[in-house]
Amino acid sequence: MTKPVPDTVRHSAGESPGHRWQAATRVPDPRLAAFVIGDYQGWREWSAAPVFRPQLPVIMVPVILNLGPGWRIGAPDVPWGAPQAFDSFTAGLHDGIATTWSGGDAACLQINLTPLALHHLARQDMQGLANRTCDLADLLGPDVLDLVARLRGTPDWPARFALVDGWLLPRLAPHAPENEVTWAIRRLRRSHGRAAIGDLAADLGWSRKRLIQRFRTEAGLPPKVIARILRFNRMLALLEDAKGRSLAELADIAGYCDQAHFNRDFRAFARTTPGEYLAARRPMAH
Repeated sequence: MTKPVPDTVRHSAGESPGHRWQAATRVPDPRLAAFVIGDYQGWREWSAAPVFRPQLPVIMVPVILNLGPGWRIGAPDVPWGAPQAFDSFTAGLHDGIATTWSGGDAACLQINLTPLALHHLARQDMQGLANRTCDLADLLGPDVLDLVARLRGTPDWPARFALVDGWLLPRLAPHAPENEVTWAIRRLRRSHGRAAIGDLAADLGWSRKRLIQRFRTEAGLPPKVIARILRFNRMLALLEDAKGRSLAELADIAGYCDQAHFNRDFRAFARTTPGEYLAARRPMAH
């Protein structure tokens, strides 16, 4: 029996000098659970100054349906001084920091997809999307422009989330919820990147070469890089709740063989050192 579609929308808001924001979230239709990571997120903010946010690597694919002014994106394939303008957009998995700018006022609906979900929607090799930000209509076709127009003409978040369910379901629900690559990514995610790549290949009855090629095609990045990003994400979570532990202790908990190895990964993914990251960290509204 199909579970009922959730209709509980949670609202939150905040304000600081020169800045105000509102957010709404809702669980997607249960039939999309294998393809959408976390909640749908509606977002609106007003700022007296342009807003800049770093976006660290994660193993999910953000889809931004723009409901306000546009964005400027600096991605790993774009020099820091040359951000590109986007309206609605998505980004493949990336192994370096990306950056987003808004002019101060922004509104959007964000969907976080699995790599396989975008692979189904885009019907193309995900390796070509790795470390890239893409205009959503260029990637998915004009139907998505109709969705964005309908979202902009819809006055409330519950109705907007229902529109997104209705757009995604016929495009994703007919597909199998999991294949070998999503199974392997789930294993890596559960182990925070510590599962051995050779063991994953052996459990699937594949060669390492075949595993790597399938990851590149269906996720965009090779399994070893995805494992490193998941371990890095684990370290970021530990830094948020360090409980007085040293960086060396946290690195050991996260699975790094030594702190030097951790420092190299941190600089590769965040373009800074752990100490600089902690010193510069500020509460983010979104």
